Amino acid sequence: MTPSRATLFFCISLSAAPLTLAQTSSLGVFADAPEPVQPSGISPDGRRWIEVEVTVFRAEANLSGEAANPGKLSLSYFTNPRLLATLLDGYAYPFPADQPPEPEAAPDPAQNPDFAELSNFPLFPPAAAAPRPSAPQYDFTVPAAPAQNGAFKIMDPERDPYLELTATASRFTAMNRNLDQSSDYQVLWHQVWRQPLLERNRVPAVAVQAGENVDGHTALEGSLRLSDVGAAQAHLDLNLWLSEFTQGPSSDAARWQLPTLPDILRPEQEPESQSPLPFPLTPAPAHGIERIWQLRADQNLNFDRLYYLDHPMLNVLIEARPYLVPEIPAPEVLEDF
Repeated sequence: MTPSRATLFFCISLSAAPLTLAQTSSLGVFADAPEPVQPSGISPDGRRWIEVEVTVFRAEANLSGEAANPGKLSLSYFTNPRLLATLLDGYAYPFPADQPPEPEAAPDPAQNPDFAELSNFPLFPPAAAAPRPSAPQYDFTVPAAPAQNGAFKIMDPERDPYLELTATASRFTAMNRNLDQSSDYQVLWHQVWRQPLLERNRVPAVAVQAGENVDGHTALEGSLRLSDVGAAQAHLDLNLWLSEFTQGPSSDAARWQLPTLPDILRPEQEPESQSPLPFPLTPAPAHGIERIWQLRADQNLNFDRLYYLDHPMLNVLIEARPYLVPEIPAPEVLEDF
């Protein structure tokens, strides 16, 4: 069932309180959500863990009539932001940068009389020796150094925090599909991850980036964090903003200002080429910002409850579910026969 505008208006009236899955089953956009079956308790590390699922989506049209106001914006990232890791990150071993091999020195005519005679002959001018790549040398007699932080590791989806989980862990599949199939909404960002619940001043914030990239900034930016408040709850701090870029400079560019990106989100600068290009480059058109929409939240979330954060243009579905980290199995001891 494709979500209608009336469907979301009905949901907005309930957004001040958590939406149970039984309540949302009557809404087309929230249909087919599975019943929660999650463990509760303390994980082996002595902390409570949660599984978090978030969908950020936008409305294609602003039917509320509310205008974006630059004077009310408060755009900033929470402290200690981080990106979610991926399963491929475990294979990104930080090898040292490859160094080009040093070219071999040209033969010295003084040391080789035969070569000196040939080099003086006009038909055989001396040629520079072509560099030959040298194979890396390994000393296998030296014991391997112990593992260090940042070294190679295989990601463990059951035990590693802040790791992007696959679609098999998602409960929002049907809802996201209904949103994408609607002509009124567009899913911008969807992630599922697990994390321990820490104090508010210690828990990392998850950085959010999605959409069109202009001058290092994406259309959707911001961060969110979930911290420990005891009982069957987690506290949500959320600050997201959606920028509408324009082709060419905007007349209101001075009114719309984006915050400086944290170091972890800044794109890596590629080294400039030393050799000039044989053809001129057309400069990229300048971009401006037409408006910025912001969504903020500061509230407690009950476990196993689906929350809908409403906004004229930017909307969020979020659910926090208890998760119990499994014990690391003891290694099998093979008996000698």
